[in-house]
Amino acid sequence: MIDSSENARQWEGKWIGSTLPEKDSLFRVREANLEGRGAPWLFKVFECSPSVTKARLFIAAPGWHCAYLNGVRIGDEVLSPVITQFNRRIAYISHDVSSLLRPGKNAIAVLLGNGWYNCQSPMSGQFEHSPWRNQPSLLLQLEDEAGNVLLKSDQTWHAAASHITMNALRAGETQDTRKIIHGISLPDFDASGFGYAEIMNPPPGELVPECCEPCRVTERIAPVTVTRLEEGVAVYDFETSVTGWCEIKAEGEAGGTIVLQHGERLAEDGHLDIDDISKFIGKDIFQKDTYILNGEGVQMLHPHFCYHGFRYVQATCSHGATIKGIQAHFIRTDFAEIGQFKTENATLERLQEITRRAYLCNFTGIPTDCPHREKNGWTGDHNIAYETGCFNFDIHRGMENFATMLMDEQRPSGQLPCIAPTGIWGYNWGSGPAWDSFIFEAAAKSYLFAGDDTIMRRHYDGMKRYLEYCRRWHDVDGIVDFGLGDWAHYNPSLMPERSLTSTAFYYNDAKCIASMASHLGKDADKDKFLDLAERIRIAFIQRFMTDEGDCGNNSLTALSTPLFFNMLEDRPELRRKLLTRLLEKLHEENCRANVGILGAKFVPRVLGETGHIDEMVRFLTQVQCPGWGYWVTQGATSLWEHWNGEHSRMHIMFGDVSACMFRYIAGINPTAPGFKEVLLRPAVQCQAVPAFECSYKTPYGALESCLLKCGQSRKYRCSIPKGVHATLHLPGMAPQSLTEGLFESCVVW
Repeated sequence: MIDSSENARQWEGKWIGSTLPEKDSLFRVREANLEGRGAPWLFKVFECSPSVTKARLFIAAPGWHCAYLNGVRIGDEVLSPVITQFNRRIAYISHDVSSLLRPGKNAIAVLLGNGWYNCQSPMSGQFEHSPWRNQPSLLLQLEDEAGNVLLKSDQTWHAAASHITMNALRAGETQDTRKIIHGISLPDFDASGFGYAEIMNPPPGELVPECCEPCRVTERIAPVTVTRLEEGVAVYDFETSVTGWCEIKAEGEAGGTIVLQHGERLAEDGHLDIDDISKFIGKDIFQKDTYILNGEGVQMLHPHFCYHGFRYVQATCSHGATIKGIQAHFIRTDFAEIGQFKTENATLERLQEITRRAYLCNFTGIPTDCPHREKNGWTGDHNIAYETGCFNFDIHRGMENFATMLMDEQRPSGQLPCIAPTGIWGYNWGSGPAWDSFIFEAAAKSYLFAGDDTIMRRHYDGMKRYLEYCRRWHDVDGIVDFGLGDWAHYNPSLMPERSLTSTAFYYNDAKCIASMASHLGKDADKDKFLDLAERIRIAFIQRFMTDEGDCGNNSLTALSTPLFFNMLEDRPELRRKLLTRLLEKLHEENCRANVGILGAKFVPRVLGETGHIDEMVRFLTQVQCPGWGYWVTQGATSLWEHWNGEHSRMHIMFGDVSACMFRYIAGINPTAPGFKEVLLRPAVQCQAVPAFECSYKTPYGALESCLLKCGQSRKYRCSIPKGVHATLHLPGMAPQSLTEGLFESCVVW
């Protein structure tokens, strides 16, 4: 949470920076719109009294930074701080540096990178035109435990150009290690030959403490295979999807060069194929790290201010440079892993693994669509996959930060962008109810899974403005028709009309905020939004449905939409007919996923909710294209953007499948905020899943739901933590009320 007392922190220093080595403004503008500018050093030698035993360092640096005190790197975070909507908020971080300070002379040095703050290359989202864009700058303050300022950033700091001569978020990083300044963060460093920092205009946003987990290197991965191509060129295959960078052990004479380029597929001739994912940047510079060696022996090298999405790395060594070793460093938001699902169904097991991988690959500071081509915070992708995040990881602080970024850019009309952060793009293409509903999903699921209503309370008024925007500007007799529909459909001719899915999300948002209004004690709002939801529901049924059970174009997505959103509670016969139509259509399709990202969530959820677990599992695992099982047979290491494998192969928007395993196979369904109450309805008679083991760390402790083999029979076992009340449903047995402890029961197989 954002601490208002911290917001009031008194900063005594100035924003400082450096334009070195670019001397004239014309050159800076020209260079900045190509590959990117270098990373400057800002450094200072200062005195510290022996009486200081505890001290804390506060750093604000839009973009990214690395800080060093007396020769030691401060903290283990990377790509820090986590991005904010810079025109509204600038995050600062703090470190306890007591152990690094020494009596007398000390030295501090901060390396500044561009990050999201100074995006140079033309790209999706038009971030090169962001209103906040400027060269990186620094605001720093060192305080003792009494709050006395020991050091502050000002014009007495020195500045120098570093060996990082280019750094750009989507392009990569260039390091000329012949230009490394040795000892720059040591107290005896001679700064007499260096100029001084410049006082910079402050960034536009309000200073706030960072409120979410930082990014860290969470895995180090060795390549599985190395393929030597022409002289000096090799391709490393890590056989998994990676978000991050590579660290190399390099050796060679001064001027020797190593170029690493990162991608997720290979061309037929064995070289890296980045033609598609580089289309916004240009493949000559896309995801490319370049190192020029200094000839001083073995060097350990990695980037500082970029990250890449990849499985393969193509390395080109020239002028005597060689690579003695290489590791991929997986970088992501360092939230805890809290859910596990394992099964003897090999396809489901692998699907769970690659779905988790896709999720982690798309949460490096913010939730993204893909970690390479765009890196944008698309709301629709994580609206769809929100519960997959909730069941597997403790995402709530990260999503709280992202929700604030999104709502910071809400227009006075109530309109929302489809990406966050954004400078100018995303309002008039892409945004619409299916994507914008992210904020309603975030508020509701944070409360349901974690018992935390922060997002709900903080953004309730913004959600109201959004619904008023829909009602005032798009609602025609209860129907809305804007935004995107069943995106990435295998057969676009079978997509239901956009108004069908958009209106359904509009209806659900109205119901969702009515529930929030009830929780917040806003009874008048609750009644108003329930009335709106009912008006939309009636309009939907009249517009898109018939009494015979038709819905829209009778595609899988169209038929599942009103069932998924529970729009037919008062029409049980129509609901039955619609479900029958859906099952018939599924049979016609041989359970192929002939849907887009909306239907990919709606169809298995409806099957799970109505007890058709075998059909749901078949839908998720059948191996023909389109389908998740097809991806597994093709060796996918993450989820793909399109069923046929085109474009990105590191996307999360088809990722609700993991949540389906937790909800409908393990049967874990929270029914009260914070998992205070849970309904257990495990799929103990599903022939395709003969055994499973599932655990989830609730706010009260670990909850387990397992189906175990016992010879020719099966045993169901669950463990309930103290503070949770569970209601267990098993076939042929009355519902059982369970509290803390272990429960076991043999089941009919």
